[in-house]
Amino acid sequence: MSLPLVSILIANYNNKNLLKRSIISSKNQSYPNKEIIVFDDLSNDWSQRILKKIKNIQVIYNKKKLGIPYLDAMNAYIKMFKKSKGKYIFLLDSDDYYKQNKLFEVLKIFKDNKIKFIQDLTLVKNKNNFFLKRKNFFLSRFPYFSSLSSLSVERNFFKDFLSFDQNKKKFINVWLDFRLCAYAFYKKNNFYFLKKNLTIYDQSLRSEEH
Repeated sequence: MSLPLVSILIANYNNKNLLKRSIISSKNQSYPNKEIIVFDDLSNDWSQRILKKIKNIQVIYNKKKLGIPYLDAMNAYIKMFKKSKGKYIFLLDSDDYYKQNKLFEVLKIFKDNKIKFIQDLTLVKNKNNFFLKRKNFFLSRFPYFSSLSSLSVERNFFKDFLSFDQNKKKFINVWLDFRLCAYAFYKKNNFYFLKKNLTIYDQSLRSEEH
C-alpha cells in the first residue's frame, strides 16, 4: 500500500539562527514520503546562504514584500501551497520544529476520511525551560489556539479555505492560524484536537516578524 505524499511548508524571514533546525526536523521525520518547501521572504541575514547549502528541499525566494505582516505571511503559504503536491499539508514557521514522529502520528488520524483539520498540542520553549500549553479553547487567541506550526490540513480543505478567505485585506491583524482554526471550527465543523505534543514553539530566540 503506497503512502500518501505529505507537503511540509516552511515560511522564513531573517531567521538564520533557527532555520536549519526547522528544516532538519522536517527532513528527519520517520515518515518517508514527504516534500519540503521553504519560502524566504527577502531575508537580509544569512538565511538564503543557508538555504542554498541544504539539499533535497524546494525553495521559493520572494521578489517583493507586500508590506503588511499578515499579508506577507499569507502570501508565503499560498505560494508554497501552489507549488506543493502533497495530499496533506503541514504548516511550519522557521523558528519552530517538529518531533520526529509528528507526520506518522498525525496521519494516523487523517486515515479517518471525515477528518480534514488537525491541531496537535504545542510545547513552548523559552529561555529557561519547556512548558506545555494544555488548554486549547476555540474562542481564544494563541496560546489557547496552538501556533501555526501545530496545524495540519487535508489538501482540498486548505484549497477551500483559500477560496473562502478571498478578502485578505479585511481584518489584516488577524493572522493565518486564527483564520484557519476559525474556518475549521465554525464554517466546516471539522476541528480535531490531537492531545499529543508533536510541535515545539520556540520563544527562546525569536526571529524578526514578517
